Amino acid sequence: AVPQGAEDLKYVVNSVIEELINSGEMDKIFQQEILKWLGEAD
Repeated sequence: AVPQGAEDLKYVVNSVIEELINSGEMDKIFQQEILKWLGEAD
């Protein structure tokens, strides 16, 4: 079973991402975040 908090977080994240995609900001932000995550992953 998935903890309730994790489900809530997933819902919030999905809502935010959907809004960003709709506003056209997603590409820019997504690229920045991916680069940041890749940098931290090393």
